[in-house]
Parts: sequence; structure tokens; C-alpha cells
Amino acid sequence: MEICVRTTGNRFVVAFFALLMFFMFLVEEARAEDYASHYVKAIQEKNYSEAMVAARAIWKRWDKSHSSSEIQALEFLNTALNASDFEFMNLIISDLFQSRADGGLVFQNESLLTLLDEYVAFKVSDKQKIPKEVINKLVAHVKSSNSQYPMIELKVADLLALQATKQGQAQIAHDSYQSIALIWEKQGDEFIDRWYSAKIVANYIHFANYQNKNAFYDIAQAEEKYLKYSESNLKPHRTNDPHIFDDGHDRQIKLRAQGDVLMMTMEAYWKSSGERVPRYRSTNSSHEHLPDDANVDLESDKSTLPFCKGKLLQKPKMRYPKAARKGFKVFVGSSMFRVELDEKGKLIDTELLAVFPSQLTFDDKALANMKKWYWKPEKGQDLSKCTMATTDMILPFQFVLN
Repeated sequence: MEICVRTTGNRFVVAFFALLMFFMFLVEEARAEDYASHYVKAIQEKNYSEAMVAARAIWKRWDKSHSSSEIQALEFLNTALNASDFEFMNLIISDLFQSRADGGLVFQNESLLTLLDEYVAFKVSDKQKIPKEVINKLVAHVKSSNSQYPMIELKVADLLALQATKQGQAQIAHDSYQSIALIWEKQGDEFIDRWYSAKIVANYIHFANYQNKNAFYDIAQAEEKYLKYSESNLKPHRTNDPHIFDDGHDRQIKLRAQGDVLMMTMEAYWKSSGERVPRYRSTNSSHEHLPDDANVDLESDKSTLPFCKGKLLQKPKMRYPKAARKGFKVFVGSSMFRVELDEKGKLIDTELLAVFPSQLTFDDKALANMKKWYWKPEKGQDLSKCTMATTDMILPFQFVLN
């Protein structure tokens, strides 16, 4: 009788603990689903700090030896990059490499994980200068990879570019922007404007610090490629308001302006240094013959009246802006404005399209002086048969410091 009771009691205890374990399993599953939904919601709202709370909870419970752990890890690493949570990144990468060492995981993206490992090791250290090993890993990965996770690669490259610029590491900044350009190039022609913008910045850095002629050629080739694509795929058109272009046209103008001011600055540099300007192939250049102060490139408003012939009187003249030149050896610069004239030819509005170097600033006085300029029509014209009003007058400037 005693044996029967003891056996029944043991069965009861076992059943109780089994039921308890099952209940705890259900609770854990519910928590996991709750963390997952919380994570997704936080990502949608771009609340990365809240997303990190959920990600930490999910990763703590994740089976690190499972084949899906690498994909999950890369998702969390991308979020951690946006949240600048390098401690969590370090934990994830350590767990992955430990799981591989234990024989439970095979990497499918080893090059990217190695890059992130090197980058995180730098970020959690007290170093400010970027080690060459980090940028070497980035360049090697981008050249060899099919960019399956371009947003992670772009984020790392962008963070390295910003850090290198702050620290005056010109070559690393250049290599970072070249990597950004290559990543966008791999994404296809629909991202050519982003590729072009990164190429502009990369060559801007290289030229400003080393006066390397290759930067001149590279920017000319990039401009040709961008123009060839944009002329066939980014056809400018007007909106319902005949004086306003669509956003695509504005983007096209500003990106072209970036290339133009860099080309102008390079030309000014070679001329001021007494060297012959390197020959390069160029299409449709708008600044082949610059006057002393500015070249006026007029884009007509397509109005019923032709634009009156004449010239823009620029008094007082534009002066080279006072700007910090720390870290740059170039003492020439260029800018490009789009200005609006009223029916009397008076300049009534200005927009800075592009400037090189980028730290050049135009104070209120300089911009106010521009509004004193006006269009002087040539004598002998019938002003009733032409117009002086336009919203699309392009003014490029070159500056050379004595």
C-alpha cells in the first residue's frame, strides 16, 4: 500500500513539473512573439533605442548554432549601427564567431562579418584615428562582394568617411567615398545619381589634398557617364506652374552643378599654378570661356518672347568668402548660383546650387550685394519684343587667392 502511494505521488510530481515546464514554454513563446512584434513596430517607427531593447531580448533566447542565426544577426547588426550600439554589435559578432568555433555554424557572409568585427573593435576602443586595417577590410569586401546587404555596407562606409573627414585622414575618407560609389554602382543605373554624388566627393577630397590629376580625369568621366544617362532617362519637364521644374529636374541641375564647380576649381588651380590644364573629354561644358568675374549661362523660360541680349552688371563684385581652409592645400574655389530676374532685369532671388570646397560659406552681406545686380540690355533692341524676366539664369564663379 505504501509503495503504491509513493509511486502515485512520484507520478503526480513528474506530471506537475511537466505541466509547469509546458506552461513556462508557452509563456516564453508568447514573450518571444511579443518581443518580435515590438521590434518590428520600433523599426517601422525608426525608434532604434526601443528596437535595441527587443533585439537584445530576442538574441539572448536565439539558438546561435541554427543556420538562420547569421541572417538574424545581420538584421540586428544593421539596427545596432543605426542606434550606434557598438556594445551589442560586439556581443553579436562574438557569439557568431564562438558558434562557428564550436562547429555549429557556417558563415555565408564571412567577408562582411569580418569587416564589422574590425570596425566594431575600432569603435569600442578609445582610438580616434581610423586604423588602416579597417578601411582595407572595407575596400576588399566591397570589391569582392555582391553587396547582398548594401545598407550595412553603406552605413559603415559613411560612418568611416565622416570620422576620417573629422580626423583629417584624407586618404581614408577618399577610399570610403569610393567604396560608397562602388556599392551604388552595383545596385544598377537607377541609383546613378547617388553613385555620381559619391564619386564627386571622393575626387573632391583627393584633389583638394593631393592635387592629383587623376581626380580631374575621374570627375570628367563620371560627369560624362551621368550626363549620358540623365539625358536619356531623366528628361526634365515642367509642373503645372510654368515657372517651376519638377524635383527630378532640380536634382539633375544640382548634381551637374557639383561636377561643374569641381571641374572649374581644378581648371583654376592648374591655371593659377602656371601649368597647362590637363586635356579631358567633356560633353556640353557650360564654362569653357569664363570672363574675369562670372559666366552667365542662361536657360530660357520658354516664354513667348526671346530673352533680351545684354549682360549682367555685377556691382559690387562677388568676393571670395572667408572660410576655414584647415586640412586643404587648395586655395582656389568655385560656386554656382541660380538666380531670378524680374521684368525690369533686376536680380530678385538667388539659390546656391553648388560650391567647392564645401566649407566655403556666403554671408548675408555677399548675398545682399548680389541683389544689387541687374541685367543691362544691349542698345538698339526693341524691349517690347524681348523679356528680361527669368528664373533659370546660371551664374558660375571661380575664385583664386593671391
